Amino acid sequence: WRQFKLCQQLRIAASDISGSLPVAKVSDKLTVLAEVLLQAVFKSAWQQLTDKFGAPSHLQQDETGFLIVGYGKLGGYELGYGSDLDLVFIHNAPQDSETNGAKKVSAQQFYIKLAQRIMHLLNTRTLSGQLYEADLRLRPSGNSGLLCCHLSGFEHYQEQEAWTWEHQALVRARYVACAPALGERFSEIRRSVLAQSREVGELAGQVRDMRDRMRKAKDESTSDRLDVKQMSGGLIDIEFIAQFSALRRGHECPEILLFTDAIRILETLESAGIARYDDVRTLTHAYRQYREQIHADSLQRQRSMIDADRWPESRREVARVWREWIDGHAP
Repeated sequence: WRQFKLCQQLRIAASDISGSLPVAKVSDKLTVLAEVLLQAVFKSAWQQLTDKFGAPSHLQQDETGFLIVGYGKLGGYELGYGSDLDLVFIHNAPQDSETNGAKKVSAQQFYIKLAQRIMHLLNTRTLSGQLYEADLRLRPSGNSGLLCCHLSGFEHYQEQEAWTWEHQALVRARYVACAPALGERFSEIRRSVLAQSREVGELAGQVRDMRDRMRKAKDESTSDRLDVKQMSGGLIDIEFIAQFSALRRGHECPEILLFTDAIRILETLESAGIARYDDVRTLTHAYRQYREQIHADSLQRQRSMIDADRWPESRREVARVWREWIDGHAP
C-alpha cells in the first residue's frame, strides 16, 4: 500500500509540476487515491477481525454495517501531498447484537476493534514510511468519545450537543468508504443538521471567536513573512466564510448543502442569487491562488509562507468580504 501510494503520488506530482493538471484536479486525484487506500485498509482489517470473531449477527450477506466519514481536506476534495486524514467511524449495530464466531464479542466491541485496527494500519511507521497520518478528534465528544459511534448517537450529538465549530466541520464532511446505504443515511443527517435555522448574529459571533482562537494558536506570520493559511485575508478566512454561509443559508438554499468544498459552496451562493458575482469571484480567485502556493510548498515539505508584500489586493479583498458577510451579516 505504501509503495503504491508513493508511486501514484509521484505520477500526480509529475503532472502537477509540468502544469498539465490544475490544482483542483491534483487534489481530486490525491483524494481518490486516499479513498482507494482507505477501502483497501478497511477490507484487510475487516478480514482480520471476522476471522477472529466472526461478523456481527445483525448483518445481511455482504453487509458491513460500518462507515468511514472524511472530514476536512479529505471531505472537501482538497487533499495535498502531505495532508493527514480526519476520520469518523460510524456503525449501525443494535445494542444486543454480537458476533457469530467461535469467540463472540458484542457488535459494538467488534466495531471499536475494527476502528483500532484501521488506525493502526494507517498510522504505523515502517521502513517504507507511513500510509497516512490519521486522527479521530472530530468524532462526537472528541478524544473522550468512542472510537466508533452508532449512527443514532451521531445524530443525537449533532442535533443536541455539538458546538457551532463542529457544525462548521460537518459542512466539509462526507462518507468516503464502506456501506453505501449507511452513507446515504449519514448524508441525510448531515443535511438536516446543517439546514437548521440559526440566529445570524449569534452564529457570526461564534464563527468569529473560533477564527480568532485559531489564528492566535496557529498563525506563524511575522512582519516580513505571512502564513498563507492563517494570515488575515488568507485561505482559512475563505473557508470560514463558506462554512458560515452554508450554516446561515442552508435552511433556505438547500442546494448549498450538496457540496463540501469551499469553491462550490461559494459559487452556489452566486447562482442562487444570494451573493454578488464580484465577491464570489474575488474569493474563489484568491482561494485558488493560495492553494497553488500551498501545493508548491508541500512538494518541498515546507510550511506555506509568502513575503508580506505579496498579493496585497487579494488579501485586502478577502478581508473586506469577511467584514461585509460576517461582521456586517451580508449577503
